[in-house]
Amino acid sequence: MIVTMFSKTPLLALLMISLTHQIQLNIISMPNNLTPEDLPEPCAVVCVGVAQPSGWTDSSWSAGKSYLKVDLSGCKFVSQPLITVTVAGVGSCPAVFVDKKGTSFFTAYTVGDMAAEEGKDQRCELHWSAFGYNCN
Repeated sequence: MIVTMFSKTPLLALLMISLTHQIQLNIISMPNNLTPEDLPEPCAVVCVGVAQPSGWTDSSWSAGKSYLKVDLSGCKFVSQPLITVTVAGVGSCPAVFVDKKGTSFFTAYTVGDMAAEEGKDQRCELHWSAFGYNCN
């Protein structure tokens, strides 16, 4: 059955083979003056996720600001990754900046004022991507 299906549709067979091919990831530069030569290419990984609105917490150091702390431990980075973020929700969600980065976590803080409760009410999710290495 499968042989017959592939013989009638060679493009389908080619598609099935190409989907099993691993994606190539080229990291050009990294934080902390690491270069691609410092960490081998086969160890380059992309880790992505969404921090849920329930995680918003009021800042204790800056009145009116709030933050989300994101756990990266499942990514198993061996050095600080490159991190990008965007915020999306049903209402008006704030701009954020990334601070307090490490191999197993990062924290995104609001640029403008927003109480944690407002981030929860507006269902502001933090969509993040981390690019780094998981072996050396």
